Amino acid sequence: MILRRLRVPSFAGLAGAELELSAGLNVIVGPNEAGKSTLFQALVHTLLTPAKLAKPRFQRTMQPFLPVGGGDTIEAELHFDHRGRGYRLRKRWGASPEAELELPDGARLTAEEAIQASLHDLLPADEATLRTVFLTYQSGLAATLEELSAHPEALQSLSDLLRRSLLESDQVSIGRFQDLLDQRIRALLDHWDLERERPEGGRNWDNPWKKNVGSALQRFYEVLALEARHLQTLELEESYEQRLRLLESCQERLEELQGLLAAQAPVVEDAQRRGVLESRRETAAIRLESLEKTYAEWSDSLLTRQRCAEERVGLAAECEGLEAEHLEADRYARGRAARERFARARELKERWDAARSALQDGVAVPAPMIEGLRNAAAELQRLEGALSGGAMRLRLEARARLDLSVTRDIEEPETRGLDAGDGWELEARGRVRFEHRDWTLEVTSGEGDFGELARLHGEARTRLRSLLQAAGVTSLEEAEQIHRRYERLVLEAEAARRSFEEALAGQPWERLEAEAQQLPPDAPHRRIEEVVSELAKARTRLGRLDDRLGEAEGRIAVLESSHESREALLHTIGEHRARLQELDAQLSGLSQLPEGCGDAQMFLSRHRQLQQEQGSLRERRAGLDQALQEAVLHMPEETAEELASRLEEARRLFQQGLREARALLRVRETADALLESLDDSTLDGFRRRFGEYVQALSGARYRGSRADTLLPEALERDDDTVLRYELLSAGTRDLFSLALRLAMAELMLAGGPKDPGPAQALGDEARREELTAGEGFLVMDDPLVDMDPKRRQLAAVVLARFAEGQQLVVFTCHPTHAELLTACVKPGSAAQSVLLG
Repeated sequence: MILRRLRVPSFAGLAGAELELSAGLNVIVGPNEAGKSTLFQALVHTLLTPAKLAKPRFQRTMQPFLPVGGGDTIEAELHFDHRGRGYRLRKRWGASPEAELELPDGARLTAEEAIQASLHDLLPADEATLRTVFLTYQSGLAATLEELSAHPEALQSLSDLLRRSLLESDQVSIGRFQDLLDQRIRALLDHWDLERERPEGGRNWDNPWKKNVGSALQRFYEVLALEARHLQTLELEESYEQRLRLLESCQERLEELQGLLAAQAPVVEDAQRRGVLESRRETAAIRLESLEKTYAEWSDSLLTRQRCAEERVGLAAECEGLEAEHLEADRYARGRAARERFARARELKERWDAARSALQDGVAVPAPMIEGLRNAAAELQRLEGALSGGAMRLRLEARARLDLSVTRDIEEPETRGLDAGDGWELEARGRVRFEHRDWTLEVTSGEGDFGELARLHGEARTRLRSLLQAAGVTSLEEAEQIHRRYERLVLEAEAARRSFEEALAGQPWERLEAEAQQLPPDAPHRRIEEVVSELAKARTRLGRLDDRLGEAEGRIAVLESSHESREALLHTIGEHRARLQELDAQLSGLSQLPEGCGDAQMFLSRHRQLQQEQGSLRERRAGLDQALQEAVLHMPEETAEELASRLEEARRLFQQGLREARALLRVRETADALLESLDDSTLDGFRRRFGEYVQALSGARYRGSRADTLLPEALERDDDTVLRYELLSAGTRDLFSLALRLAMAELMLAGGPKDPGPAQALGDEARREELTAGEGFLVMDDPLVDMDPKRRQLAAVVLARFAEGQQLVVFTCHPTHAELLTACVKPGSAAQSVLLG
């Protein structure tokens, strides 16, 4: 395919733009914002993006290219040649999407599926390879390895190409064979766990997989569905047979009941009459029993009244005697209590009299006098403490005969004579006074006026003595003791008085004494408690006897009001006995009841039950018959036996599919093993071309790594140092990526290497002839932008030589890059430079 003309009516910022292209090298030059990248995107989407897109995908891929000035439609048109014949491809996205492919003969395709199928045959590679190898966007060289890893289909196409050249498989894609094999296996085993022989995730019939259901899983679900239908049909057939058996059983019971009811028909009339007669007889028997019971009760009541009347006479006399005895015992009991109260009151009176006598004979010291004595004693004690505030010890030694009079404190003077050399030791609390005929010496302690204290002390002592004398006692202690004794006598007298008055209970002593003298002296024969107990029992018996007598008289009165007399009642009993005999005679003339029926009512009840059962069975027969007809209508078209046969066939097909899947898996294992053994030999040509491009682009400083896989991962430097892709500089990565894309494009466009022989120089004429064997294009957006000048020069030479055999379209914003590329074109080769803007 050779690109001829790109027309863009409306695409992002472009409107009515056109680009003419030719075979060989095409350099599109324009400043930034001139529309180079937009033309590149328009070309890519026209070739690869369907016109009709789901809304999410449209928003993600095409919405950014809606017209800048407003509008809802994107449109682009591409003219191209294939094997010398012209085609036109037009696509419109947005509000009214459509696509059209005009063929060389003027025919037009508008269906997306037909257009995509035709483009698949016209384009030099599949979509993934085109996006990753043939259409390099701006600064996309550095992402070559990442894109190839993200689109393994491009590598698969290259691998198929290399293998096909070795195996000479008549243009049959080995990768396609593997894909078809994998598709067939997936078609069989999608969502089926072959190892566990069950659906993935255990999703059975109740939660089935809805998408990507393999034939094995589909057949498994069909087996489950048939099993369910077979089981349902079995249940329906069993239900039908069960209803049929119930209908037959109901019909048999109906026939049995009809015969039984027909046999009982003659007995039913007599049984109904027997029921009436038995009811009458039962009523008569009950009435006769009631009359006989009434007659017996009348006789018992008369006898009870007579016996109760006789027994009451003696019991009433006994009660009168007990009441008299109770009065006498009660009188004695009340007298005894009075005597006891009198004795207690007398004792308390004597105690009160004694307390009053003791109180009159006792000596009393009034409380005010006691208080005066206490105050005087306290004052005297205080003064004594003041006088004894300072203790003194004195020693007097005489040097000559000495007669002295000594007064210590407030004591009486003491006279004593001392010879020469004698000593006298004295102790005093506050004052010592020595008196001699020639002198007087007084010694005091403390700061107070001892003389004044002594005077006050004497007055206090005189006052205390006067009070004690007035009270008739010698000390305060004696006075307090006399006072306490007198107070105790007062309290005892008051307590005796209160006890005596409580014993009298408000009654004068003289009356109590007079009543005590009038009490009977003799005690009764029995205690009053015994008399009271026996009297209560006698009164209880008398009350019960009166109740029985009243009941008997009341019952007799009722019977007399209901029946004129006992004789009339006896006559009525005789009439009822005769009626009962007559009914027995009528019953004996009726037909006998069947065995097991105790009476007519039971027979008639059973007869009615049989009739009801007959009616219920008729309704049930009708319902069963209708249910049977409905069951026939709902019976499936296939019988359980037929479904069992289909189920067996489905199981066989399911197992057959599993055997086929296992066989295909073994085929894939064998094919993978065979292709794996061929991979090393098929890689030689591609490795050689990649290495040649690397040497040409690096000025022979680098070459391809000998240990590379299909997708190169490292370069070897001229000093044999191996550098992985991650360790390369940014510029070296660009030449690595450019060499990889050129090698892949060359081999794909030329149909693969012509021989696995030794490497040839890139400029070899034979190699350039190989490039002309294919027909295709390569589009790059600014491939030289990130390279240094030296590498840019080498890359321009390589790209110009590549364009000698294939169409190469290069977009750039650098005029120097355009000049460099066109300058490297061999004279006579097709080349053009197009200036945008």
